[in-house]
Amino acid sequence: MLNLAMLLESSAQANPAQPAVIFNDTKLNYAQVNGAANQLANGLRQLGVQRGDKVALSCLNIPYFPIAYYAILKLGATVVPFNVLFKGREIAYHLKDSDAVALIVFQGTPELPMAQMALEGFQQAPDCRHLIVATADPTAASPVEGEGVTTLGRVMAGQSPVFDTVQTMPDETAVILYTSGTTGSPKGAELTHSNMVMNAVATRDMIQMNKDDVCLVVLPLFHSFGQTVLMNTGFCSGATITLLPRFAADAVLGIMQRDGVTVFAGVPTMYWGLLSYPDAEKFDLDLIRSTLRIAVSGGSALPVELLRNSQIGSYIYPVVPADFQNWIKEQKAWRDTAVLYDQSHHMDNVFLKGSDAINLISDTAINSVANFPVDRAKQYVPTTASGHVIGDGILFREAEDEYVYVGRAPASNWLMYHGETGGYKNLSVEV
Repeated sequence: MLNLAMLLESSAQANPAQPAVIFNDTKLNYAQVNGAANQLANGLRQLGVQRGDKVALSCLNIPYFPIAYYAILKLGATVVPFNVLFKGREIAYHLKDSDAVALIVFQGTPELPMAQMALEGFQQAPDCRHLIVATADPTAASPVEGEGVTTLGRVMAGQSPVFDTVQTMPDETAVILYTSGTTGSPKGAELTHSNMVMNAVATRDMIQMNKDDVCLVVLPLFHSFGQTVLMNTGFCSGATITLLPRFAADAVLGIMQRDGVTVFAGVPTMYWGLLSYPDAEKFDLDLIRSTLRIAVSGGSALPVELLRNSQIGSYIYPVVPADFQNWIKEQKAWRDTAVLYDQSHHMDNVFLKGSDAINLISDTAINSVANFPVDRAKQYVPTTASGHVIGDGILFREAEDEYVYVGRAPASNWLMYHGETGGYKNLSVEV
């Protein structure tokens, strides 16, 4: 039995008074966040949400996000995070494609009327029964009206802060994350409770996060980067997360100084914004530098100039060797010799066709492929017979007997090796 909500529950049990979430002047400890999630789980159950249901969540980086996220998981339901910029048409598509029975949405702002856009999509998705609006004031009425519309405050009102979390299986789906849809219709990648828990634990161990850490969360929580590296890993570690809905260099530096941030994660454009911010000197940069112990970059390659200007040094992911010892040798190699590219850490595409393709995937993966329909994506995690993880990537089911694996070389090599040696008669493997 394994439920991703255990990350919150374990920290709440071990350190109930430890600060869990900071948002502006609001501070919630682990007992309060867990209690609120339990209240919402009870309220959702009263609405008829049950184990295996899909519940969509569209919310900025505010305390409502972790409360709703873990409440859905406690029910044994699946969280389907939505991009907060989705318009009505996009919301309707994702609600219908994911088979969501409910949508929890923050009311938004005058510039971003999220509740109004959610209502437009909700009314086009007849199988989604509930639109739950999280209002800035929990006691306020919903800014939109219609059949099936209520507020988060009403759903939670009078509910017990105690809930008996559903004991899901490790291979049940915990979260569905959608691709951007830039090469076709967006597809949902189903991530299991085991996937998500192991990702959080591995990240915790890699960056040695602990309960004394304060993590600044400005990456959108609907995306896997912020959701796994900061929120889930933070709660797994018993750390504090301080939330910022939108990136602005002055706001980031202000929170770093105010809250004593020790862990920051961002995309390269955020680092550019911080590096080029003209009024940085108005902050106590020595104080910020003394508390910030690790800065994580992801989403795209970090420019070399940013690395050279870094004041906290570099951290090399332990399994990836450096291609060159220093910049001078790299330039000399380009000028005087032939350059040999090491592509072993880049992404591969492996195309699997035939009725035995699903058997190869099932035989080599630790996670189940029992529920893997066409036009869906699923995380693929192969292991050795003794349980050692080979790697991971994303599998796309393009047709009944056609799959595409996208990921790093160790897992793709594992697929190709077993495809050739496993005695699969009706199988074609191409790279």
